[in-house]
Formats: sequence, structure tokens, C-alpha cells
Amino acid sequence: MLETARKIVEQCADLKDGEQALIVTDRDPRAMAVAEVLERACEEKNSDVVTCVMIPRTMHNQEVPCSVKQAMCASPVVFAPTTYAISQTEARKEACESGTRLIMIPDCSEKLMLSPAFDVNFEEIEPTVNKVADMLSKAETAILTSGKGTRLEISLRGRTGSTGTGMARHPGESAHPPDIEAAIAPVEGTAKGTLIIDGSVPVPGLGVLKHEIIKLEVLKGRIMKFTDGCAARALKELLSQYNTIHVYAIAELGIGLNPKATLRGSMLEDEGCRGTVHIGIGSNFTMGGSIRAPLHLDLVIRKPTLLLDDFVLLQEGRLNI
Repeated sequence: MLETARKIVEQCADLKDGEQALIVTDRDPRAMAVAEVLERACEEKNSDVVTCVMIPRTMHNQEVPCSVKQAMCASPVVFAPTTYAISQTEARKEACESGTRLIMIPDCSEKLMLSPAFDVNFEEIEPTVNKVADMLSKAETAILTSGKGTRLEISLRGRTGSTGTGMARHPGESAHPPDIEAAIAPVEGTAKGTLIIDGSVPVPGLGVLKHEIIKLEVLKGRIMKFTDGCAARALKELLSQYNTIHVYAIAELGIGLNPKATLRGSMLEDEGCRGTVHIGIGSNFTMGGSIRAPLHLDLVIRKPTLLLDDFVLLQEGRLNI
């Protein structure tokens, strides 16, 4: 774990010798164990590191306490090993606007820190991430299909692709190692078609889908119908708890680009797994969209084909660049 923590601190965050750092974690023992090794790695760089422990959130991308947000905005570098993601929050957005470099590690654990997904050179993959993001920015439409029956059409007109290189080395950047991806926020209200989720839904109670699929019908940018089945019912029940239509919104099209990641039921590894696409639902206001919801959740599809205008970017999971 300490070896991985050193890689996160040195390569992903480029923590300078003597630079101050803030670690934001929560009371979950798994998160605190990761926070401890990150703290040790920061101390090896002579950092005057401070660790902030909050009550665990109850779902991905719920806001953090105001005091934590203020500390994030005041710190040059923030490491956030947490139980649930905080990437689609006002705290993350405001911290980046303040010039903070953020490394966020949601759903963290010893298992994740020991994953082969960290055995990559993030800098070597960065050009591929930038190229895919640029292609997303230039495309006006995207059509996503799969052998299981997915066919989703969305508009990307006027939207800008984002890069998830796993590194935040410059002021205002954020990253989620070992997740490596390129993503974009589709135009709200344009997504239509059928989604067959056969990869994972990285939340407790769902995770990797091994024996069943989740079939979703999408119209006017929102999930309108769930099929029967245990996983589909679990996802439907989860979303219904929030009592807002915004959690059903199609918020993100993301392309996994980490060649050593595998589907494990962990958010950071699953959404970055090369050969997959994930469709995010819920919030996307931090990535160029306009949807504000109490969660952001990724739905992972195996071996998809992705058409950007007239160019086949992915062919059954194989990248064509």
C-alpha cells in the first residue's frame, strides 16, 4: 500500500518537497487505512500534512461539510480517500477553481491500493486520453451499441470532452487514480434508446454483474423504464429513495482507458477499465452539464461499439486510434 501511496503522491499529484497537503477521509476503517499510508508518503516528501476525518457520506457525490470544503479550497494539494465519491460536488468544483490539485480515491480499500490497475505509467497513457477527449469535443452525435442489445443515441453538440489521466499535477486539476478515462456530458434531454448494463454498477448491493443484466429504456434524456430482475429492482429502488427525476438523467458518456484495470465492483477501477464504456446518471454540473442531483452513478457496459459521427471509436471494446 505504501508503494502505491508513493506513486499517487509523487507521480499523480507531483507533491513538491515541503509542500503542504490535506487528506480528507472518513471514519470507515478502510478509508482511514488508506489515509494513513498516504500521510506517510506525504511525510516522506517533508510535507506538513493535515488529515481531516468526517462522517461517511451515504452515497456517491453528496456534499461534504462546509468546514471540509473550506479546508479543501485553502490547500494546494488534497488527497481524498473516502468511502463515497466527492468528485461531482460543489466542494470539488470550488476547490479546483481555487487552484487546488485534487486526488480523489472513493471506495478505497487495501484491495484497491494493491490492484494491478496502479501498475501503469499514467504519463505514458496521457496522450491517448487527450486524443479521445478531443474527439469527443469535436463530435456532434454519439451512437452506443453492444452485442447484448444496447442502442443509445445522444447529442454532444457544443460540449467539451474531459480528461481523466489519473494525474493532477497543475493548479485546478483533479484526478481519480487508478481511473483513466475520457468523458463528456451529453446535451440534456437528447439521449434515447435502450441501455443494457452488463458490466457493473459500483455501489454496495450491486457491483459486478455476473449472472444478469439491467435493461433500461431511455427517452428525452432520462431513464423511463427498468426491466424485472434482482439487479434492476435494486437499482430502481436505490434511485427512488432520492425523490427527484434528476437522478434518472443521462449525465455522462465515459470511455475507460486503463489497460490493467478489471471489473471488480470498485468505482475507480470499473469506470477506467479499458474496453468498457460507462453511462453516468445524475449530476454533471461539474463536467460541463447543467444537471444537479444528489448523486452521480456510473453504469458500466462491456465490449461496446461507439460511433462518433461517422467514426467508429470503439469496436466491441477495441479502441480504433
